[in-house]
Formats: sequence, structure tokens, C-alpha cells
Amino acid sequence: MESSTRSNRIPSYELLRVIAMGMVLCLHCNYQYGALADTANSMTPTRVMGGLLESLAIVAVNVYVLISGYFLSRTQFKLSRLVRLLCQILFYTLLIPALLSLFHIQVSGTDLWSAVFYFLPVSMNHYWFVTSYVFLVLLSPVLNAAADHLTRRQLKGVLLLLLFFTSALPSLSPVQLNTDTFGYDFSWFLVLYLTAAYLRRCGMGRLAKKRNALCWYLASCFGIFLLYLGLHLVYERTGSLAWYMQVPFHYNFLLVYTASLGFFALFHGLALPERGPIRALTALAPYTFGVYLIHQHVDVKDRWAGVLQRVTGAVSQTAPFRYLLQMLAAAVILFAVCAAIDWVRAKLFALVGRGLGHTRLSGIMAKADGIFAENEKE
Repeated sequence: MESSTRSNRIPSYELLRVIAMGMVLCLHCNYQYGALADTANSMTPTRVMGGLLESLAIVAVNVYVLISGYFLSRTQFKLSRLVRLLCQILFYTLLIPALLSLFHIQVSGTDLWSAVFYFLPVSMNHYWFVTSYVFLVLLSPVLNAAADHLTRRQLKGVLLLLLFFTSALPSLSPVQLNTDTFGYDFSWFLVLYLTAAYLRRCGMGRLAKKRNALCWYLASCFGIFLLYLGLHLVYERTGSLAWYMQVPFHYNFLLVYTASLGFFALFHGLALPERGPIRALTALAPYTFGVYLIHQHVDVKDRWAGVLQRVTGAVSQTAPFRYLLQMLAAAVILFAVCAAIDWVRAKLFALVGRGLGHTRLSGIMAKADGIFAENEKE
């Protein structure tokens, strides 16, 4: 996420990353605050509002991967970039339980399995996004080579076939397919990566016009919201379609995919002034990954909502606009606190990086990057 755009500071995409992380926090607030209707929760005014917010924000994860794919598809693979990413992940997976234990706050476990869970976050799927993303970065040179050597027609054909199996079929099936993981895995990230590579190579098409992109996004989100309301109404009256109620909020749902394309295209080529509020917001972009790593850590993700409710107040199921304000306040506070922590982490990493700048380890990493660069030239 962070590593894919560090060398390509484009204000519109930096702003998109910040907004997307805000949307991720919105999604997590909806879940933690019980603001979504499902088989166990009846529809309430607050859950109508929660469903609307979910419909608008569900594009967040797809957009993050599209941004990464758009830049990584034309970026030389660097092992040092991946190492920095892994170091950032380990910084939080190891430090957070250590600090909690220091203050006698219970952690998820202290046995051998828990230790492996903290020390091998990618292999243990500590963060599902991180596991999928790391494998995507590792395979990016292979994906780039394939995308570059295919004709536009071939690339489009492969992408459409992948979308048929990973998005269209799961979106239409009334039962869960055995291969459907709802977009929470590497296979869906691969589809999004190739989508971004195709857009970079072939252009945005009709979505290049901002009005079209906005309409595409809003129409898709409205369709998701109507399905959310309609499917729950059918379930309440008939008890059927219990499984399908959750499908419109899956990342690989077809309308979520089209909404993601529209939202991504909305920021593509958008000219923004690098001053004032825009400059302040884009300055937060390098810390968005840290926001995710902190608030979704296994020892934190089920605790922050209770802490924030002491500030914003308890959620009422009959006050939707009050919930909107509570959710926005919680998201802003959570973003600010986590971004501030990651700013400190970034300063520490910069300090350590300068210290290692002339060591043998630095030379090894530079040599490894050079090997991959030579392979790309060949």
C-alpha cells in the first residue's frame, strides 16, 4: 500500500488513499457498532444509515489494490521495498502485545502458537489484507511480464474470464460457491491488479470523464444499497435468501467492482492544488497503512470501539443521524491517533535507516535490487 506509491507522489492518488482509509474505518465502525442488519439483527433506522454508509464505503479495499496495481504494473520490483513493508508489519505485531503486557493488559495468547502468530504475521494471516498484498507484490514482476507480453485484446479476454469466475458467478449464485472467498484473498487481488494494469495500458475509456465516473460509482452504490434493503425485507417476511443477504457487501460482488472502478477513475488525472487542506490531507497518505496495522491488530481490533464510545456516546438504533456523527467522530479520532503513532514509527525507521546506510546489510539490499533490475532489462 505505502510502498507502491512512495516514489510516485501524485496528489490525487495520495488524497484517494486517505479517503479510502477513512472508508475502511467506516466499514469497521459499522461492524463494531452493530450498525448493519443481518439474520441476527433486525432493520432499524440506524441500520438503514449503516447500510447506506457501507454501500458508499465498500469500495475502499478494492481501491487500495487498484492504486497499488496501477503503479506497481510499471514499477521496477525492489526487494528493499518489500523488506521495509515487512519491517513495518513486524514493528506493530511485536510491539503492541509487548506494550499491552507491560501494562498488564491481556493479550490474545502467550503460548508458542501465539508467538508464531506475532512473529510470522504473513504466514499466519494476522492481517488478511497484508497476507494477500505481500504475495501480490512478490508476484508483481511475473504479472507485469505477462501483462506486457499479451496484446490488449488478449489481456482484456483474460481479465473478462477471470471476472466471470471470481465476480460474476459468485454475485449471481444463490448459494456459496466453494471457490468463493468474498474477495478476502490473493486471487481477487490478482484480478484487481490486472484490472489496474489494463487501465494503465489501455486508458480509462468512458470513465475518463469525471461525470461518467461519478455516475458509475453512485449508480453502483445505489444498487448495493437497494439490494441490502430489499434482501433483508425478503428475509424478514419469508426467511429465505439468508446467505445472499451478505453477498452485496462482498469485495468481489459485481456492483462493488464497478463502484470501485468509478471511484478510482474519479481521482485519475484529477488536478489538485498542492497547498492548503489538500496538502494537509495528502501528507497523511504515507501513514494510512500504519492506521490499518494498528487498529486491526488482533489485540486491538475488538477494543477500540468500546474506548471510543466513551467519547462519542453509545449507539442508538433509532437515531440514524446521530450515529452518522458518532461514526465520523470515531473515524477521525482513530485515524488521527493511529497516524500520529505511525509518524513516530516512520521517524524511528528513518533514523535506523540512516544508521544502516553504509553497512554491509545496505550493500546486500542494493545488490539484490540490482539483480531484479538486471532481470527486467533482459
